[in-house]
Amino acid sequence: MAVSRNQYGTTDNPLHFGEARLQTGIGAHELAFGAQYRHESVDDRNLDVDGRLVGQLTDDSFDNLGLYAQDEWTR
Repeated sequence: MAVSRNQYGTTDNPLHFGEARLQTGIGAHELAFGAQYRHESVDDRNLDVDGRLVGQLTDDSFDNLGLYAQDEWTR
């Protein structure tokens, strides 16, 4: 019975994502600039049936930032 009592848990996994983009044309050039940002947190806990903490499986966060510039040139 002790093994089955340790099969419960909770996971919180919020994700935040943002993006900004600017696009303009100058002569034969179509320019695009932008940024993307992502933040994710993971909190995974193993709880017993009474809600007591048995073990902390994961408690971490991740960040990712991307920047880009693009020039599309037509003659």
